[in-house]
Amino acid sequence: MHRALLLRGWSEDVTLLTDGDAALEPDDADRLRAAGVAVDERPVAGLRGPDGALTAVAFADGGEHPLGGLLVAVTLHQRSALAAQLGAATAKPGPLAADAVAVDAAFATSVPGLFAAGDNSAAMPSVANAVASGNTAAGMLVQSLMTAPGGLAASAAGSSAAR
Repeated sequence: MHRALLLRGWSEDVTLLTDGDAALEPDDADRLRAAGVAVDERPVAGLRGPDGALTAVAFADGGEHPLGGLLVAVTLHQRSALAAQLGAATAKPGPLAADAVAVDAAFATSVPGLFAAGDNSAAMPSVANAVASGNTAAGMLVQSLMTAPGGLAASAAGSSAAR
């Protein structure tokens, strides 16, 4: 429902295909209707179009709905178990990511010294957010390494004093 409403910013013709009972709350159905988003609950049988081009969605009842594009909702999952193996807590599952690594504002995880960034920790995965969070997390990691008691700054000072 949320993605269908967002798509209205890109197109005047948006249909939410639910592939069965939509189970929408009355308020959600009202919001979709008010936004001009149609809801089609028929089971989807397949996609149609010549030479790999998409022109319609076919329904199990034999009907078709012409369309020029299709957005399929997906939920992201971690591709690596490394964060979990290191003991990092996961964030509450959301509409885009099922098992994102929980981080604070400095991208630190629940494991001291472990930072996470990019799509494995972002609430809204995108290339731009991954680059920005990676840059910030790197800065926070360096700060952590330099300022921690007995950290790199202390080691560098001890080396200088010994010379």
